[in-house]
Amino acid sequence: MNRSTPALLCLALTPLALAACSSEPEVKAENASFAEVTNRMAETGLAEEARIAPGRWQISSTVSDVKLEGVPEQVAAQVRTAMQQTVKVEYCVTPEEAAKPSGELFTGKTGNNCSYDRFALGDGKINAVLRCADPRGGSVVTRIGGTYSPEAYQVKTAVEARSVAGGKTEVMTLATEAVGTRIGECKAAAAPAGQDTKGVGEGK
Repeated sequence: MNRSTPALLCLALTPLALAACSSEPEVKAENASFAEVTNRMAETGLAEEARIAPGRWQISSTVSDVKLEGVPEQVAAQVRTAMQQTVKVEYCVTPEEAAKPSGELFTGKTGNNCSYDRFALGDGKINAVLRCADPRGGSVVTRIGGTYSPEAYQVKTAVEARSVAGGKTEVMTLATEAVGTRIGECKAAAAPAGQDTKGVGEGK
């Protein structure tokens, strides 16, 4: 596979792909840059109301249905084995992080070469198509759909990544599903003996 492919895929596989939002504001856009979508979110008040509830989150991320074209089957099999898995993590969202949501929280870091073919967010649902281009000829198209509430989300993506290596086009497609649930308050970090632990929060 072209070395650019893993980097491009990272744009689509950020675990916290969704944040909790109010059901009233709504943003819709077509052929819009990331900055344009972010500005519309600010104009409608959605950016201000986008909040992940602070606390301890449990996140399960599954990659499935990995398919590759333009590469030897042995390589394709190795990639499928390495990528098709479920990862579960727990993450502490501090009140400071929850109070300052970033537009990137919805889709991960997109860079300067990404734009939305379609973007719709509101009423507890997200539906978007994110297109990212690599200067070396690669591209990633990510179709995003899911639901969210202040303390939980479920989002599915379908990813198509194209790269060019040695004049040949390689294509990888895969599906992901991320489920996040707030499971309680952050645990207090352990402090050295003799120190007061009051007010000590847990790190990431």
